Amino acid sequence: CSSDNVNLTRIGNAVFVNGNVKFTQGGQYNYARASEAIPSGFKPSCNQASVICGNVNFSLLVGKDGEVSLLGDPESAYSTITGSWATDDPQSI
Repeated sequence: CSSDNVNLTRIGNAVFVNGNVKFTQGGQYNYARASEAIPSGFKPSCNQASVICGNVNFSLLVGKDGEVSLLGDPESAYSTITGSWATDDPQSI
């Protein structure tokens, strides 16, 4: 759905996600699974942590298992994305 990467940063038990992406497709996604997933050490402690996409009607929902669901229409646009959540996922060393 996107041709770019996002940054995941963990400080203590807080995870922050941000980036600037170009969505490569448009169309309505209703809880479709993304091919990407959140890696171990960064997964949220609750279901449906949200990642907001700045200038489009589109968001990402992240489950406790690290699976990412797509919601809305990315409109094949460029967009900033941002989100944060608490984690109790063990941090790898």
